Amino acid sequence: SLLAVAVALAATYGAYRFGLDPDDVVIPVVTNVCDVLGVLVLFAAVVLFV
Repeated sequence: SLLAVAVALAATYGAYRFGLDPDDVVIPVVTNVCDVLGVLVLFAAVVLFV
């Protein structure tokens, strides 16, 4: 979750710096990053516990 927060902060500052609306940029970026991280955590759990 710390990585997702870091990505959200970076996307927010990046969008603001380039004059973009943070709502239009941050939400899709965080959603995609969390999806990828969720899959990676799921694979790691399968490797560890199965």
